[in-house]
Amino acid sequence: MIPAVVLMTLLWSRESVRLVDGAGLCSGRVEVKSNQSWASVCEADFDRQDAEVVCRDVGCGAPAALQGGLYGEGEGQTW
Repeated sequence: MIPAVVLMTLLWSRESVRLVDGAGLCSGRVEVKSNQSWASVCEADFDRQDAEVVCRDVGCGAPAALQGGLYGEGEGQTW
């Protein structure tokens, strides 16, 4: 699990964060890229401030909702 402060440090560009399995470009499960691999972000320490950073980095407006588990658990590694 990645603490929120570390997650915010990782989010330098759109190429290092993405939203997957959502209905559009601005919804979905948060994944971060490290060492050429994508990993889902654990919702336990993910808060509204983290959501604001992700939304900004992927080119979306302010987050409308923050609801864990809505888009599934993902596959592979979870941070």
